[in-house]
Amino acid sequence: MDKRPKASEILNIDDPNAVLHYVRSWSSELSEKEHVIKSVILEIHHNSEVILDKILYKLLTYGTPKGTTSKDVDEVEKEIWEAIGSINFEQKFRLLKPILKKWKQARPEVSEIKIINDIRRQCAHLKNKNKIKYKGYAIFSEPEGLAVFFLDSWGINKGLQDLWEWIDDYHARNEKALKFAYKKGGI
Repeated sequence: MDKRPKASEILNIDDPNAVLHYVRSWSSELSEKEHVIKSVILEIHHNSEVILDKILYKLLTYGTPKGTTSKDVDEVEKEIWEAIGSINFEQKFRLLKPILKKWKQARPEVSEIKIINDIRRQCAHLKNKNKIKYKGYAIFSEPEGLAVFFLDSWGINKGLQDLWEWIDDYHARNEKALKFAYKKGGI
């Protein structure tokens, strides 16, 4: 049995439902609305990063060498996924920059993905919320700024998702061609 006192008891909070309210008010000077805005921006960034992770994973796990056991493949894929999770957004962006540069010809909005990270960074290291601007809007005080950021981010994420699907389709077509070539004795 754990004999440590509960954190809410140490903080002298009787109502478990009040923990969030008190901890938020003690840890930040942001209003509830500003906390929501910051959370939305962080979540939008997270969604973009998840798609980048999926693209990297798809690129790094394409094809299995002949004679590799499924257990080996599972271990390698697990380690690749963990490695992707251990690198930051900037590193992922740099790795994918060449393919994103080419993909922007089909989906120009993907070239703006770095902006999502820039806004996220400004929010995470919040010094002056009134200086965080997106396309001329003060994102914390002008609701239109958050709306434009959301719509642009949605378009960027849609473009990234399309890239992921294109890579997936490309791999499937190559696998089909390789199987055909094996059957015909060409490889």
